[in-house]
Amino acid sequence: MVRGLAAYMASKGALAALTTASALELSEHGITVNTVLPGGVGTPGAIKAEGPPPTGPGNRKPVLGYCEPRDIGSAVLYFATPAARYVTNQVISVDAGFSLS
Repeated sequence: MVRGLAAYMASKGALAALTTASALELSEHGITVNTVLPGGVGTPGAIKAEGPPPTGPGNRKPVLGYCEPRDIGSAVLYFATPAARYVTNQVISVDAGFSLS
C-alpha cells in the first residue's frame, strides 16, 4: 500500500463495481463487459515522473518487472477477440505480479 492513493484505489474499486453492474445490464443484448487494471508501465513519462519517493511497501518492485504498453494492449485485445465471446464480468490485473509482492 502506498500513501496518497485513496482516490486512485477508489477509482479501481469503482471500475470493478461498474463492470459487474454493466455486465448484468448488457447481457440481455449479448454484450460482454470486462475490465483491465494496468499496473506499473515503464513508459518515458512514468520513468521521468517526479514526486516524493515511495516509502514502506510502496517501494517494492513487481516480481516480473514493469509492464510495457503492449502487455496492457494484449489483455485488451483478448477481450476484443472471438476467444473471449463468453467472458464477461471479469477484472484482470496486468501488473507483472505486483499484487503478489
